[in-house]
Amino acid sequence: MNVKIFMQKWAKQLDEVESILMYLNTYPDVLKEMGCSELIPGINIEIDMGNWLRQFNQFDNLEKEFYNEHWIPIERTAYKFFIDLSSPKYPIYEVMYIYGKGKKEKYIRSVLFESVIDLLLMIDQPKVLKEYLEVNLFERNYSYLDEFLSDPF
Repeated sequence: MNVKIFMQKWAKQLDEVESILMYLNTYPDVLKEMGCSELIPGINIEIDMGNWLRQFNQFDNLEKEFYNEHWIPIERTAYKFFIDLSSPKYPIYEVMYIYGKGKKEKYIRSVLFESVIDLLLMIDQPKVLKEYLEVNLFERNYSYLDEFLSDPF
């Protein structure tokens, strides 16, 4: 998709996500706890979205089937965490790439937060957030992975 068309189509959502990212950037400890490397700053989100769309437009095969253009990465240097613009709740996804038996590859998506509000409400409760992430990290890393790796090839 063309960057200009994308920015027009998702303008309202991008304005809201820009504010969310600017707010999240004021909590580096939370981002570290999540495993985020370098969060998109939120300011001038157009540049980062342009970079994402150029990458997205080059995807083929497995990546093209898996990713959606309306999932926008929240990290500048990695494609691990995404906010879904298509939902008014702005869920946060974690994406993992798995290289399984028999050279089988797969991407899996885990809903880390059903709503970005869930994360925002936990920000000032570090113990609650840490416990939440520990539980979800276990579920994300093992339930799908075991199913995928045990799949006969």
